[in-house]
Amino acid sequence: MLYFLLTMLSWGSSYLDLGDRLWCQGEYSQAMVNWREAARSDDPATKAMANYRILLKASNLAWVYYGLQGDVALSDCSLNDSRCALANVDREIFMSMLRLPADLQYAEDIAERLVEHLPAEATARLVWLGKRDFEDLNYYPELDGMGACLIQGDEWPRGPGGAYYGFGLYGGGQMGLGGSASWTQPNIDKKGGVLQVSGALTSKLSGGFYLNYYSVGERWIRFSSSVQNAPYYRYVDGVPEFHLIEMTSIEITPGFQTEKARFWAGLYGRIDQFSDSKYSLGPVVGGEWRPLDTLEWQGDISYTWIDYQHLRIDNRLIWIHSTGLAAMLNLYATPVSEVLEEDLWWRIPTVGGGTILRTAPGQRWRDPFLPSAVFEYRYKPMSTIGVVAFSEVAYAEKSVHGGGGLGLRIRMPPQPYNTIRFDIGYGDSGWNILFGAEEFFRFRN
Repeated sequence: MLYFLLTMLSWGSSYLDLGDRLWCQGEYSQAMVNWREAARSDDPATKAMANYRILLKASNLAWVYYGLQGDVALSDCSLNDSRCALANVDREIFMSMLRLPADLQYAEDIAERLVEHLPAEATARLVWLGKRDFEDLNYYPELDGMGACLIQGDEWPRGPGGAYYGFGLYGGGQMGLGGSASWTQPNIDKKGGVLQVSGALTSKLSGGFYLNYYSVGERWIRFSSSVQNAPYYRYVDGVPEFHLIEMTSIEITPGFQTEKARFWAGLYGRIDQFSDSKYSLGPVVGGEWRPLDTLEWQGDISYTWIDYQHLRIDNRLIWIHSTGLAAMLNLYATPVSEVLEEDLWWRIPTVGGGTILRTAPGQRWRDPFLPSAVFEYRYKPMSTIGVVAFSEVAYAEKSVHGGGGLGLRIRMPPQPYNTIRFDIGYGDSGWNILFGAEEFFRFRN
């Protein structure tokens, strides 16, 4: 019986260790195969550590299941057992990698006490926590998978992550009420590429379907397409007219990147108003440049023609400081355009309803030349719950418009994509409340 138990312990631990080494080499799928085998171990410490590792590639809907499996196994594991204590350290480490609630100070305290009993394993965890130097691992002739990974690459890779599923309400005002759903699949091409599929629909048939693919690397390609029945507002003498406009678009843009910049050039096409279609097709170029850690320029230029000419220039300069101070300067312009002649007014740049201005209703002002600025102070910008104070200004239709207000942020993993935003503000259009996802503006790359 004792031989059988020792064999089972070795069996589970070896799968765990092999999974760690495969993960470090970028063999994420094979690593998961081994971790799932380790999760079947009768040893509670091995079972717990395997389940916490599986979280790295599990979907957000499965986090509760694997996290609970790990915690249940850990509850059967005494802290007086060195392997169980190590599993407690790993729990905090892997939870923190996913931005889930974790206590790294608790992990550090246990790891320090474990150095006497499991010196190589405990030192590897302390290196990960930044409490030991990488050189300290050279003192141990045998390292576990985490230690071998750290000494090989100076870090434990976060990996591509798992599928992310999102669901929510969609609509409001004259659009009707409906829902939205999205699916994001990292590493869809086994090379780091991301596939995003989403859709939304309301009771008044407002909404759309969106398909996006992004590859990664020094040279990459981006594919975006959509079919929409999109809501637009046109203000006549201060009174909004509501319109649902059918449109479909497609954009294919290969690009390249350096350490501090990305540039791309490709083709953009769209069809507006299916019943009386207007076609447009042409090149699009753009770039992002981060000269400083706190400063980024983002720009896009597109020129389309067939049924009409339309040149669109979007430029923004974003500054975000670790203190919470942030600012964004924008310039939207259409210096050459025939959209008004073709009664395609919705292609003119606009502000309001979260497009630059939060204190104005959706698409309140339109102008072929539209400069604007936003300033924020983000209190506790990395915390789960945060507060934002903001002010904003734009020049449109021969007048200055703007306002200010306060916002609430609820930040959940994965970040920075899963931030729920609530803003309330007052401007020259009166009071306005806005709900959204992600920070109002952020760095892209």
